[in-house]
Amino acid sequence: TALPICGSKSLGRARDMWIHLLDSHYCTPDECAYDENLFIQDDPKLPTFKMDVIQQGEAFVAMARQRLTWYRHNHLLIPFGCDFAHQNADKSFSQMDQLIHYVNSNSTLNTTVRYGTLNDYAMAVHGLNLTWEIYEGDFFPYATEPEQFWTGYYTSRPQLRAMRVPTPRSCKLPRRSTPWLLG
Repeated sequence: TALPICGSKSLGRARDMWIHLLDSHYCTPDECAYDENLFIQDDPKLPTFKMDVIQQGEAFVAMARQRLTWYRHNHLLIPFGCDFAHQNADKSFSQMDQLIHYVNSNSTLNTTVRYGTLNDYAMAVHGLNLTWEIYEGDFFPYATEPEQFWTGYYTSRPQLRAMRVPTPRSCKLPRRSTPWLLG
């Protein structure tokens, strides 16, 4: 989902933020994870391997259409990559190029796919002139496992995180100075 965040009541609307919450994870969906074991076979000269560009293209579009039902508009941000992704960038991008070509050249799918940046996505959604409900709360820490919290990693209060960073350094100073002061 997407929502604007009230950045600062005292500084006004100039500090508001528009954010996008990814629907499931920040990594590439399985339907186009070409860094993994997925591979598009679209060469009819390879008779031992079944051509699967059609199945992969249609699975990708089905996934995209499902995700579109979660948003108020028809622009969809699909991450392409993850931690340590694209270690074989030529393979992953050439495979994605084939998928994009298939989807865009198939008029029956009525879908357009392209590479873009976060700014491209934000500007496309901004251009729709939608009105948004403003969220004025804070975010809770993100937990990936029991007792594993990413506090400060996802926060709408980065100033508080910035204030925390210098504190440990200043606390270590007396410990380092103590042997010198005591002689």
